[in-house]
Amino acid sequence: MFTNDARFLVKKAIQEETINAKKTYGTLYHSFHEGYAVTKEEIEEVEVMVNGMKHYMADLWESVKADNVDFDKIEFIHNSAFYAAMECLQVCACCNKMMGKEEVVE
Repeated sequence: MFTNDARFLVKKAIQEETINAKKTYGTLYHSFHEGYAVTKEEIEEVEVMVNGMKHYMADLWESVKADNVDFDKIEFIHNSAFYAAMECLQVCACCNKMMGKEEVVE
């Protein structure tokens, strides 16, 4: 469960990503086809991170069972989760841009 403060910060980050995307690439996509393609690419980047985490989790489990925890694997999982979260913010921004809306931060 997320705290209200965490929800606020995530919404604020999505708002910033949406603003940045619109400033950099224009207010709207040229078409829904373009919006779909850009959003799909961002989701595929999340999938790469998640698949890497799954692989390292399996390896980590083997090291845990052997009582030889590999902290490099834990660090990789942490970093992958962080970058996946960043990519998820971009997915939200892409959706906002496709819908022509701003993220409301309350």
